[in-house]
Amino acid sequence: MLKNMPNKVFWATGACLTATVLIGCGTDFTSGNDNTGGGDKPTDPMIVFDGNLNSNWEYYDCCGGGSIVTTSDSMKGNVLKFSIIDGETTVGLEAGSVVDHSEIESEGTIDFSMKIERMPTESDDYKWSFTLRSLGDEQVMISIEQSDMDATGVWYDFSFPLSELANEGLNTSTIDRISMTPSWGKGTGAVYYMTDIIFTDGSGSSEPGDEDDHALLTISDESNGWSVYTSSENGRAFFEDSGDLGYANAVKYEISGAENAGMIAQGIEYFDGSEHVDEGVLSFDLKVLTEAVDPESLWEMKVRSNADSAEEVVYVNLIDMSKDQAEPVVGEWVNYTFNLSDLGDEGVDLSAIDRVAIYPTYGKGDGAVYYVANVSFYAEGAFVHDPIDPDPAPELVHKITDGDDANIFAIDGNSYYWSEETVRFLLTGTGAQAVFKIPDAPLDVSAINNEGVLTFDLRLRVDSTALSDPSDWVIRFDPTSGWEDAVVLSLLDSDEGSLPVRDEWVSYTIDLSKFESAGLDLSDLSRFYVYPVAGEAAGINYDISYVHFYDSKVLINNN
Repeated sequence: MLKNMPNKVFWATGACLTATVLIGCGTDFTSGNDNTGGGDKPTDPMIVFDGNLNSNWEYYDCCGGGSIVTTSDSMKGNVLKFSIIDGETTVGLEAGSVVDHSEIESEGTIDFSMKIERMPTESDDYKWSFTLRSLGDEQVMISIEQSDMDATGVWYDFSFPLSELANEGLNTSTIDRISMTPSWGKGTGAVYYMTDIIFTDGSGSSEPGDEDDHALLTISDESNGWSVYTSSENGRAFFEDSGDLGYANAVKYEISGAENAGMIAQGIEYFDGSEHVDEGVLSFDLKVLTEAVDPESLWEMKVRSNADSAEEVVYVNLIDMSKDQAEPVVGEWVNYTFNLSDLGDEGVDLSAIDRVAIYPTYGKGDGAVYYVANVSFYAEGAFVHDPIDPDPAPELVHKITDGDDANIFAIDGNSYYWSEETVRFLLTGTGAQAVFKIPDAPLDVSAINNEGVLTFDLRLRVDSTALSDPSDWVIRFDPTSGWEDAVVLSLLDSDEGSLPVRDEWVSYTIDLSKFESAGLDLSDLSRFYVYPVAGEAAGINYDISYVHFYDSKVLINNN
């Protein structure tokens, strides 16, 4: 009788034993162009297929009713794809010369991984059968109950001891055929994948967990206590069938306004990946349906631990830290994989992860629609980052928002700091102005005149009493010589080229070279202003945050 061993699935001839089924990840499938697996072909007799087909083995289709190709899987790499077109056929692999594994018969195994894309379509009365044949038609067929492989898009691992197969009649010294097929005559329509078809000497199967490279947690619906969300009521997040094979149960996000979106653990213990810090990974697949309206929006991931601990929230650019560093592509699935160790280094408590959010830059994601699927934590899969020569990070040169009420005032209005770097202006007169005095003037930023930028966030408050919003806003600097030599630009001169919207934060970036071209001496800055154009200020209330100078372009994200 075949028996269970750690982290493997074993079945006996004609009867299914209790099995540990480990869930894998649906992935992108691209048909190969050859029928041999391509690449360097292994010659080790222990390896049948490890992404490339052993030079001693070839595709086998007994009756011409099937199709076998090599294709790509973003989790497993190269895999074999089997399609049953006519149910009266058997497909598999056949050796050119027999393989002798009698020396490892006592402890050895035959292992492989399998994933079903589509079940047989013309019959529900079938079983899957694994067959290993030896020369002279001595073969052992192991039947697997349908109920034990009833999920599509899931990787199942199998391992069969050679000693038990020999007891059933296999001659382990003359092995020449391997197949895995639905019941004869009942398999029409089935599509499935196999990989890592390997004979082992048994030395790798010792303690439970030694080969646990499968999902520790997969978020495929809300049954495991993880819920999907958007951070405001404007957007939507919900599970639906994406219509793509391997991504059936995806989360669809629709972003409206300034919000983040993701998955959160509610009412359950947080995910603990601390035992897998060295080798573990977080992986998911992203398909962008509609890009955000703002072309400067970037895709980000936020990982949080210990609920509301502000110190344990990490923002990650999807491209910079992921394995393949791939850009999202509209209409295509792209896989992103991150080392748990990298997230830990950034400050995440890996023993208490409670949120994973994937979204375009906060405040710049309006209009984005996308799917996220196969969000999983794995015990193995860690990778080494390719060496890169990144652009130097923008350097913060100076802050104008310094938290000191003595350095701000409103002409015809009121002003005060209501948080460390956020000023609230309440304007009453039609010609009111909001003023920042720069301490220790003059401020000299001339050294960054070519690449430097001014950035700030602005929100037109919903409690403004003006009947209409301003038609334009002024950005102004005064030199030490006074207001007569002031230089004025419009908010429309910013990279964003837009005006504030009530109750929404907007981040603005303006090239310092624009001020210089307008006549401003960047070495002699005394005061900074942002206010509505003359005659339109009365009743306008607004907040300004993070008024900063940087030495190069920077994307601000304070959410």
